[in-house]
Amino acid sequence: MPFSAPHRHPLSFCLVLWMLISCSMRLRPSVAFTTRALRPQPKHHRGVPTFSIARVHPVKLTFLHTYRPATAGGTSVERTSWRSTAIRFMASTSTTPPDPRVKVRAAHILVKSEEEADALMAVLENGADFAELAMVESDCPSRKQGGDLGWFGPGQMVPAFEEVCFNNPVGALAKVQTEFGYHIIQVNGKATAPGDWHPSQLGDLVAGGQEGREEVQLIDVREPDELLRAEIKGAGFLNLPLSQFAEWRPKILSGELLDKNKKTVVLCHHGGRSMQFASFLTSQAGFTEVYNLSGGIHMYAQLVDSRIPTY
Repeated sequence: MPFSAPHRHPLSFCLVLWMLISCSMRLRPSVAFTTRALRPQPKHHRGVPTFSIARVHPVKLTFLHTYRPATAGGTSVERTSWRSTAIRFMASTSTTPPDPRVKVRAAHILVKSEEEADALMAVLENGADFAELAMVESDCPSRKQGGDLGWFGPGQMVPAFEEVCFNNPVGALAKVQTEFGYHIIQVNGKATAPGDWHPSQLGDLVAGGQEGREEVQLIDVREPDELLRAEIKGAGFLNLPLSQFAEWRPKILSGELLDKNKKTVVLCHHGGRSMQFASFLTSQAGFTEVYNLSGGIHMYAQLVDSRIPTY
């Protein structure tokens, strides 16, 4: 007798088909971006609350504008489609977190609708002043400062906003949507925060004599009378008292006094004033490798050279 397949009821076939379709739809990634992935946290930063990612759903990014300087024939504008921009930003969110030492300074204009944002982008493209426009048009309290949000690091802004700021060069303009509305962002500055230099590292440098000394700039920001009390002799520190900031600031900005491409180590009594100076070098003077001596000369005397008096 030839083999015959068992009888199957048409209804059972339909049921199996329906289950397969239903499962495939549940597993299919959502095409639309959503902001439901963000869960509010109590911490706020300058009017823009911080959020954490609760589920793996990207936030909708609209599109990015990068403006080139005006040429002889007019203004050249380079545009990137929002789809490719969104994919690039979402990839960097999951694989390459921002360097925790990098700080960004940005300003923004917050509006409710995309139409408003597009109109303002067009006005900015035609040469309008960003700060003046922010004071009139922005819905954020930062409008009082021309939209300026100051310096901030990773984790202080909502993810979509942060991605635009950290992944675009200084001078870039971008439009991004968050659950607060549409933001027009201007990236105004980037800097790497000063690192910590342990007293033992300075001790090794001093003990090594001239070896490696040419590659490092050593700055002491204490007052002259403090140098009379305690000093690391033979180390070659340049004394720039913080109280004379107005005098030597222009010389540093012009490159006359220090080399911004050299590793720079800053020292004071306990580390507070030297951190102020180090932060100035990275945020305003364009220095890229600056270190603050942890604990200052006081800690150096305790851990490395007890011959240095403490005060």
